[in-house]
Amino acid sequence: MAENKVGIEISVEGDAEAKLKGISDGFLKLGDDAEKGTKKASTSFDVFKGVLEARGVEKAIELVASAAEKLFEVFIVDGVKAAIAQEDAINKLNQALASAGEFSQEASKDFIEFAESMQDTTKFSNDAILRTGALIESLGHLSVDGLKGATTAAANLSAALGVDLETAARKLGLAAEGNVASFKKFGITVKEGATNAETFANAVAAVNAKFGGAAASQVLTFSGGVEQLKNNFDDLVKVFG
Repeated sequence: MAENKVGIEISVEGDAEAKLKGISDGFLKLGDDAEKGTKKASTSFDVFKGVLEARGVEKAIELVASAAEKLFEVFIVDGVKAAIAQEDAINKLNQALASAGEFSQEASKDFIEFAESMQDTTKFSNDAILRTGALIESLGHLSVDGLKGATTAAANLSAALGVDLETAARKLGLAAEGNVASFKKFGITVKEGATNAETFANAVAAVNAKFGGAAASQVLTFSGGVEQLKNNFDDLVKVFG
């Protein structure tokens, strides 16, 4: 396993090297504590890399203090916000599963892992997938496997139509009410089932058949790659939250 570190290199003269070694060790420990978060993020980017030129210990410490302040803002403040947002997304998912009579710790964990895998292969964050799953579950009352397929369909529809994920999920959710006419303008024919649940399942299958792979292909674009990079960094700062 590759070793992940957050390091700052400083070039100095004289006995400053010994004093600065303590500062360097502190940042390396920070990297070790964040190993879980950086393991995933490091495959996409190097978190921080820089060479600071300083004439003496006082200047070096001033520069490091400024960097530490910025690191605190990014990792601690933003990390707390990101961790709270993820917790809220998981709570919404669990509530939606419970309302549909589908909640269990295993079911929740299963979908959370699915959201992680979607982040790995699309431009959508795991939190966005969790929120979308909660929305779709509230509309369709699906099993976890059914919810995975429907969420994948929403992601593909979003990519194909150029709309955000929530909008795509709501368009897909129309089928849960038996409304399939709106799909025709997208070139999709949805067979009406004996029940709304069956119609919804038909809509999910039809969308994935027509637009399958659309969401995954977005990460091959520059904007999609940047978005995926951002999502991975957000996961890193959650470790500190």
